[in-house]
Amino acid sequence: MLRIRVYWMFGVLLGGVFAVTSTHAYPNAISMNYPSCISCHYHPAGNGILTDYGRTIGVNYYSAKPFWNPGVTEEKIEKYGEFFPGYNSITKYIRPQLNYRGLQYWSGINATNPISPNYIAMRADASLVVRADEENHFFVEGSVGKYPTVGSDTLISRYYYIAYRPRDELGFYVGLMDAAFGLQIPDHIAYSRSATGLAQNDQTHSLLVHYLRDNYELFVQAFAGNLTQSRDTRQKGGSAMFEFAASAQTRYGISLLHSANDYRKRDIAAFTVRHKVNEGTAIIGEFGALRYNTIATDESTLGFYSFIQPSIRLVRGLYSLWTFDLYAKDWFKGTPRFIRIAPGIQWFAIPKVEFRADMQLARTIGFASGEADPLTLMLQVSAWL
Repeated sequence: MLRIRVYWMFGVLLGGVFAVTSTHAYPNAISMNYPSCISCHYHPAGNGILTDYGRTIGVNYYSAKPFWNPGVTEEKIEKYGEFFPGYNSITKYIRPQLNYRGLQYWSGINATNPISPNYIAMRADASLVVRADEENHFFVEGSVGKYPTVGSDTLISRYYYIAYRPRDELGFYVGLMDAAFGLQIPDHIAYSRSATGLAQNDQTHSLLVHYLRDNYELFVQAFAGNLTQSRDTRQKGGSAMFEFAASAQTRYGISLLHSANDYRKRDIAAFTVRHKVNEGTAIIGEFGALRYNTIATDESTLGFYSFIQPSIRLVRGLYSLWTFDLYAKDWFKGTPRFIRIAPGIQWFAIPKVEFRADMQLARTIGFASGEADPLTLMLQVSAWL
């Protein structure tokens, strides 16, 4: 079984050699002078399928040069961003994309009884954009993929929506999509995503309005919850996000969200920062407060979280990541503080293929388990077409 899995993963990697760029949003792209997600993504808040320009940026700025031809020119490297080399897509109006991300992790490797390693296909999606013109003034985007859990063959769609941009600075989006809030990071277990209920599979049917200027952008979103869920559990409400440029190197943001279902209310506020240190190196951060109110008992909690991640480019295609994560469910009632520190390496080894390794140390303050602080090793591979 292990041999089959290794061969299968190797096949995925080889397939990635002929592919495009990942759908994951990387907010540290500000280090390469791309402060707005719409520079590379069809969706203005990031995630989802990349535009033609985004594919080119992915292979020219993120990826290492092909090891089989390290002297290749930048002009020729751009060709790796095409759907197939020499053939960018089916037609100029249809843009498909395939994505795969797998995770192998070992939990509590320093514990007395370590948990057996697990492998999860975090993402195995097929996406499609059908557009009315090359300027992307009107298009439809959708995806279908595997639900990311061990042994599951369930297919889901994380997004499908219609977009209309009558002007370059103004856009309207209607359908299933992520809530516009905070940093759209690919670290789905980060407290800024998991504790807030805004993680990988927490999309909502909504109307999003996006307004973009040179020095700021505004998102306003009204949502009805995920309509595939039962009516009483849908989180209905709205969010707003405002980002502005303090300088060419620094952008600050403020996000607000309110929602409720039949069981509890949710209010979240966050402050974000993205700062370019130098070419290829950046630090991003999100600091938020979240209040949950249980309707039946009128019990409320006020928690806090923070996410800080310096990303340091060592050489082209190779990055050192340092992730600092903090969360407390109710800061003032003395609930445990959860802290995670995770040094890691992110390597875009060849165009369209990414490897990532993280060693995560977790500590809980205010709770004694009698065990050493657990260590978790996570290895990821991502390939796209």
